[in-house]
Amino acid sequence: AHRVPSDIGCSMLLPDGTNALDAIHGTWARIERLSDSIRKGNTRGVTGSVIRDVVVVGKGVPVAALRFLYEALRRDEEAERAASDYLSDSGGGIALPGSTKNSHGSGSKSYSTSSTRRMRFVSSVDPVASASAVSDLNPATTIVVTVTVKGEDETLAVTRTMKSWLLQGLGSHKRPDLVVSRHMLLVTGNEKAGRGGIVKPEGMFLIPEHTRCEAFTTFTAAGLLPMSIVFGWRIVEKIIAGAHDLDTHFVETNPRHNLPVLLALADIWNDAFLHCLAGRIVSPFTEALSSYPAFLAALESQTCGGGNNGGSDNNKSASKGRGTSNGVGSATHQNGKVAAEKRNTVMGNGPSAVTIDGGLNGNYDRSLYQGGRVVPSELIMAMDTQAASTENARMMGLEGMEEIISNHDALMCSFFAHADELAFGSGIDRDNMDSNGNAAIPLSRNTSFGSAVSGVSTGGVASSANASDADMAEGNRPSTLIICGRCDAFACGQLVALSEHRAVVSARLWNVDPFARGVGSSLRANRAERLKERLQGMYESLAVGGNIDDDNAENNGEGGYRVNLATSTILGHYATRMRDQKTYVVKNP
Repeated sequence: AHRVPSDIGCSMLLPDGTNALDAIHGTWARIERLSDSIRKGNTRGVTGSVIRDVVVVGKGVPVAALRFLYEALRRDEEAERAASDYLSDSGGGIALPGSTKNSHGSGSKSYSTSSTRRMRFVSSVDPVASASAVSDLNPATTIVVTVTVKGEDETLAVTRTMKSWLLQGLGSHKRPDLVVSRHMLLVTGNEKAGRGGIVKPEGMFLIPEHTRCEAFTTFTAAGLLPMSIVFGWRIVEKIIAGAHDLDTHFVETNPRHNLPVLLALADIWNDAFLHCLAGRIVSPFTEALSSYPAFLAALESQTCGGGNNGGSDNNKSASKGRGTSNGVGSATHQNGKVAAEKRNTVMGNGPSAVTIDGGLNGNYDRSLYQGGRVVPSELIMAMDTQAASTENARMMGLEGMEEIISNHDALMCSFFAHADELAFGSGIDRDNMDSNGNAAIPLSRNTSFGSAVSGVSTGGVASSANASDADMAEGNRPSTLIICGRCDAFACGQLVALSEHRAVVSARLWNVDPFARGVGSSLRANRAERLKERLQGMYESLAVGGNIDDDNAENNGEGGYRVNLATSTILGHYATRMRDQKTYVVKNP
């Protein structure tokens, strides 16, 4: 409901009776005003330059969705044209100290330029990731948007790094607070995250309380704000419209024809009945959808990766302290609370939340066709190619466009050939075809357990144990095909909503809570903080000429925290290696 268009007149009532959609649509209006002002040059950088590039700092589902949407639309004709609107006047700007705006001259800093707005991503605290993202960007024309639902320390640390980069390039020309107000925005569900001068209060967008589940924040300011700055609100509206269209389909369509339900049931069939416990491989057959598998992996890991709720309360109490008929046992504390559950992984007591990116180049084909473990495949493709644009037609001419269409034809044939090869294998027995030309499916392995079967299959196809047939696909491998007409803003919104509903249905059928607010990385946060304290202690010892005492490594954590001996030893080597690269601050005793 949080992506219902404002002109439909729907309501989403909160317990206090207020309509949550009013605040949501108010946020949309604020995003539209700000993005239009930035794109039209009314709001410029501190040097007077038009903002051209957006650096998104963050990780998790909303950032994975942003990357997918950006990569999918950057070559779409309409979206690409929108990304270049109002860039004819790039503004005045300045040459930064020791650099120039072009690549001419000795020792000059080269900034890459583009005819369209660009989006870069920093999803790791690794300093190499930050340096790579901004290596060719001009601080004067860049805005940093931080997306952090819970205010994670790592994300805020990267934000401070980006702030330092901006101030280094622009601070000598303008006041630091002015640089921050013009070049930094924050989207968060944690009111405290904006404190400490990371951004100005007017540059913060707060995610509403009812939509702070990370897996479903794509259509909050976390996803809409960066997309609106790059592509404009008109394109964002089409993404929202596509998502709402799929929402309507999900709510109103019979389960027999309901796409999210059918896809979730297919996943359950593969997991629970075919026992394909290795997850699935998602292979995009077009460059535009190259980031879709990563988005799907992040989404399903967050929604389906949690523990099984274990059924009803009665079942839970009956299973405490003893094994159950499905092989699930419980370990309890003395106070009776469940400490851990041991799942029967052979039977797959929970959804497989592992999604593997199959890539664009068929890297996994041999394993998919012949591997000893059956892995379900999911293929996604668009019927129309983004290369068949008016601009490409002018550039390539008639003959060149014929080649483009011919190549797309070959790609589409390869798409269906891959699915048929997985299903039927290479050794089709022509004598067993039916009147429609459909071949019998060769059953060359026991798919229930994914174990190889030697000899000859019931379909007449020799298994891979026969060396003469080593290059033959065995067949009987599950695959799912997703095809959209064209990869445009509306279709991208549909794909995001389709993935969300599918994940929710799958999680619910497995009795897993898909709306958990914690993220996986938060589970290790306390341990990481303890290790930081231990590392700081090592730095302090080295700074005063002491040695790191490995003999007491397991007892030197703060507050009685025991550091793993292997971890502490290797951390000590790291501290020793880094002491010449770091300035140590010794705490007062």
